[in-house]
Amino acid sequence: PPNTTANTTVTCPAGSVVVSGGFSHQLGIRVWHTMKDGNGWRIFADNTLGSARTLTVTATCIFNSGGTSDQTLKQENINANDTTQLTTNCPSGSVVTGGGWVLGNNTAVQILQSSKAGNGWRITVDNASSETPLVNVYAVCLSGVSGGTAQAQSTDNKVPANGTANAEQLCPTDSYVTGGGFAISSDLTLYNTTKAQNGWVNYVSNATNTERNFDTFAICYSP
Repeated sequence: PPNTTANTTVTCPAGSVVVSGGFSHQLGIRVWHTMKDGNGWRIFADNTLGSARTLTVTATCIFNSGGTSDQTLKQENINANDTTQLTTNCPSGSVVTGGGWVLGNNTAVQILQSSKAGNGWRITVDNASSETPLVNVYAVCLSGVSGGTAQAQSTDNKVPANGTANAEQLCPTDSYVTGGGFAISSDLTLYNTTKAQNGWVNYVSNATNTERNFDTFAICYSP
């Protein structure tokens, strides 16, 4: 509904394990909470406009892995009027498959980057306020499986001035996408970050008068 906060959880089917999640929405929505919730994925978002907007929540689910997934967390007060990086690592014996964050509903805090970092997950957030709010970063960790994950990337994708663009990164043959991420500048709006085929796709909007670049990452599991 207009000018409200809403949340939704989508659950993976029986026989599968959640390994990440994503979202897509109409412009005017701000997603500030995206994380594993049980065997599914949960999103909190604000609608900043005076009319109803559509939000779609996705959970990425893996079948027949024989494993289980959990998540790790790091929470930190971010810097005022600056950017902050936060990283959380998966425990030994598990592999990172995706990640998420909680920014809070302070609109001065914006997510700029969310991607795999070693065997963990890293976010970069921009804080345009003089406050130092708490921010969470989450890594989803798959245990009880062989193999590992790697990050494939599509960098320096162009989005035209006053326009929109998307960029997809596929996983290599014989691997399976489990999650994905992005890197954007502070003047871009990310409105879709989801699994697409055996890869990950991001859609961004550019309201400036200058062309901008953005990156797409896919997390690929090789048994």
